[in-house]
Amino acid sequence: MILSWGWPDEIISLEHILARDGVGSYEEWLLRIGVVPPGPDEWADLPPLKAVINWGRWIARCECGGAEYVSPRDPRVYCVSCRNRGTGKWRHVEFPTDPAAVERETLRLPLMFRHWNPDRR
Repeated sequence: MILSWGWPDEIISLEHILARDGVGSYEEWLLRIGVVPPGPDEWADLPPLKAVINWGRWIARCECGGAEYVSPRDPRVYCVSCRNRGTGKWRHVEFPTDPAAVERETLRLPLMFRHWNPDRR
């Protein structure tokens, strides 16, 4: 359901962005914005980034200060700001054990309070 100010009454994830932009995959979306995606088996030897909910969106914040939309159904990220610390490879994203439960809990709040961070609980 779309609320009056234009935000869906659900937690936004990478899938929403792909659908909005009419692309079928993360790789295709990266190409559309001018970024060559890593190959399917190219993983950076870096610690995973933690998924958080910020203003009703699943994102992962990179150490460089960048942030990208992420999805519990596809727990990987490519920071377009720093190319995953210059590796040019995918990075794992750590989600809560039950992301659907976190979403249900967070959706009960007004949009301005739809934040969830495992490090601040």
